[in-house]
Amino acid sequence: AQAAVVTVTPLTYRAAKYDLEKDMEPVVAVADTPMMFVTNPDTGPKTLADALAAARKEPGKVTVTTTGRASIPHLTAELLAQKADVRFNIVPTASTGQGIQTAVSGEAAMTVNGIAPLLPLVKSGRLRGLAVSSAKVLPGLDGYPLARDTVPGLQATGWFMLFARKGTPAARIAQINRAVNEALQSPEVVAKLAQTANYPLGGSVADAKTFLKKEQALWSGIVKSAGIQPE
Repeated sequence: AQAAVVTVTPLTYRAAKYDLEKDMEPVVAVADTPMMFVTNPDTGPKTLADALAAARKEPGKVTVTTTGRASIPHLTAELLAQKADVRFNIVPTASTGQGIQTAVSGEAAMTVNGIAPLLPLVKSGRLRGLAVSSAKVLPGLDGYPLARDTVPGLQATGWFMLFARKGTPAARIAQINRAVNEALQSPEVVAKLAQTANYPLGGSVADAKTFLKKEQALWSGIVKSAGIQPE
């Protein structure tokens, strides 16, 4: 299951009928991918700090686009505004392509998305990568600043986790956990994940539960502080 489906959808869409705590059991966190803040290389801010300075100068006037309402990119933009204590004009777009185009055209000061659709455009020079929201510099991303170095505490990733149906025997869950962890040690699996800009996580069942609770607390807090109401 993906991060937004697990942590955000139950809070923001009334049609979501599942109760994660009652229905599912975490098995293992499989992989994650950071968000990236990008801009037009000619007209946009030179750094993330420049974008924040512009927002402080003109609160609510600096447009930041994201993919989809209540998506991880959208909430990452809200997290940036909250951590930096600034007010952006945050505009969720209907699609990834639409959000990216607003940055390429210079219509928006920045857009936020997962790194997979952005890196080719950054590497080709059509976009400038301002910052990456990972906890540390990741393989292949060593040329891009960490957002947390500009805004302390700004860390956000999209991820996917393997779940089992509630009531699955603990021995079976442990067996699946071991198998996934073994697979994540395989260079072939790591390479496959890298093709989609994902990085292996792994860990114990207890680690998965701790990780999930931390993510639920983070995103539920952002949903509340941003005033995002369920639809």
